[in-house]
Amino acid sequence: MICLDITKVYDTIWRHRVIQILSKIISNSNMLNYIKSFLDNRQFAVKVSNTLSVNLLQENGVPQDDFNFWCRSNNLSTVQRFLEETANKLTQWANTSGFKFSNSKSQCIIYSLEKEGKNI
Repeated sequence: MICLDITKVYDTIWRHRVIQILSKIISNSNMLNYIKSFLDNRQFAVKVSNTLSVNLLQENGVPQDDFNFWCRSNNLSTVQRFLEETANKLTQWANTSGFKFSNSKSQCIIYSLEKEGKNI
């Protein structure tokens, strides 16, 4: 599994564009509906001392600024190839979209049933 953190995405991402791009990739599926539901009608309030503001609509940004992708297989080289190809495609996307991944907050994790980790 590779966990990536996109630098400053919380403040800068335009949610409507995310939905537009995802609708071309995953069409009208349950996953797209879930993501739309997660991003639509986000509200927030600000509290200073004991005073709470009225709810305001959050027009840009997303609730979290990281995501994970993974592959499951009995063949480690299959997993490695998939993760590398996906990471390379995401890097290309980041280079063209203006986003940057935070190296210090991103990581790769390998889960295995191997007790000794010989094949990892």
